Amino acid sequence: MSSVGNGDGCCAGGSDGGQRHVLAVDDSSVDRAVIAGILRSSKLRVTAVDSGKRALELLGLEKKDVSMIITDYWMPEMTGYELLKRVKESSELKEIPVVIMSSENVPNRITRCLEEGAEEFLLKPIRPSDVSRVCSHDVVAHCVLIERDNRISNDTFLRFGGTASLDYSDGGFAHKRKWSCFAGLDGGNGAGDDGGSGDRAGGGGGGDEGDGSDEAEFGPVMKFEEVIRETEARGASLPPDLLEAAKSIGIRRVLLSRYLDLQGSWWPLGVAIRHCSLLRNRMLADPSFLFKVATEIVIDSCCATFAEVQKRGKDFWTEFELYAADLLVGIVVDIALVGLLAPYVRIGRPSVSASTGFWGSLKRGFEALPSRPGCKFTIQQRIGTYFYKGVLYGSVGFVCGLVGQGIANLIMTAKRSVRKSDEDIPVPPLVKSAVLWGVFLAVSSNTRYQIINGLERVVEASPFAKRIPPVSMAFTVGVRFANNIYGGMQFVDWARWSGVQ
Repeated sequence: MSSVGNGDGCCAGGSDGGQRHVLAVDDSSVDRAVIAGILRSSKLRVTAVDSGKRALELLGLEKKDVSMIITDYWMPEMTGYELLKRVKESSELKEIPVVIMSSENVPNRITRCLEEGAEEFLLKPIRPSDVSRVCSHDVVAHCVLIERDNRISNDTFLRFGGTASLDYSDGGFAHKRKWSCFAGLDGGNGAGDDGGSGDRAGGGGGGDEGDGSDEAEFGPVMKFEEVIRETEARGASLPPDLLEAAKSIGIRRVLLSRYLDLQGSWWPLGVAIRHCSLLRNRMLADPSFLFKVATEIVIDSCCATFAEVQKRGKDFWTEFELYAADLLVGIVVDIALVGLLAPYVRIGRPSVSASTGFWGSLKRGFEALPSRPGCKFTIQQRIGTYFYKGVLYGSVGFVCGLVGQGIANLIMTAKRSVRKSDEDIPVPPLVKSAVLWGVFLAVSSNTRYQIINGLERVVEASPFAKRIPPVSMAFTVGVRFANNIYGGMQFVDWARWSGVQ
């Protein structure tokens, strides 16, 4: 057979000797080499080209010799989706199986390719096991077993997306089904279509339909070579997880720029950004994160003091120790709550649990939750997020209650051992106080902060706030000020109703 040049000038494979011929299409020379190597190791003959146009030229010459086409989705001039359409619209080429690859997990994009006739949609980096599944019916059998054993939805149980039709017999019953299996949908837990992929560094979105919002907010995905070039130009280096994400799925331009700016910030912020991923990932998604934390602490302390004075009245100074304990716990809780609900960037591809049964399904469901508000959510994701955050808040409240109230109780007990007075109030029960904090945070604080974060996202995305940035900051101060006054007064009521104070 003749071989069309591929940009690298390489045609991997060997003699024709019965080998299946695969046409690999990718504009990245690195990805082409990797894919060709994997295909070749699977005993396939490979011709690699660098564009959809080159692929069509080769297909025009050797259409009968090509057994399968595997193409990257996002390429200049002609995307993998456009190449897929051209192939399926051709009466001579439409029977050739087409597999789409992408570093971005965008559900709308995956669905569109599968509906157009793609045999598979694989997420990069491609592994030898992916090639094995593509070249056999193992993928379908795998889907059947997982659904039968775990009874989970087929949009969350596979790392890759696939479609296939299968007639098989199991115990005398015939089955035929079209499969559309999506890789552990981020939902966004980030942006993108279902709320998803924009929150991780290489995360979803690319420029069409479901991922348009991501590209508008975080810019296009930069490939590994571009990331390294930009990083070296700034005299910086990337931490291991960011470097791995750049190699496997790329990093969005805005996120890379933010990281390079933040890691060079004044001490101690720059050091914290480089070494603390919890802070870094939240600052990448929302550069105002620390401002919001500081705002919450200052406002909460002032509002809690105001609310306690109003509620305790003439007994305020008598019950000052209770106020101090509430304030101490409240500050720790503020940091935890703002951090837990803050939008964050997911670095790299989210892991998918291999656990089976109820807990495995539950874990996969949580892994599929979006990581930031302001995105499209399913009803299940909305309900799941509320209860998931409620559990987190309740846990934080209980632990902080034990620590904060424990410290306050020690001080109160020590004071009474030195100087006892008839006016001393009883020392609050430690465990009961911690339980109160847990319930209050899980129910009241969780509900209020979910609403506040959503409102902040709406205001920050408004044209008015984009023209005048201080508007969003003023809104943050105002809404959190009102929330803390209300929350502080409500907590005093709850404490009295429960008999803790």
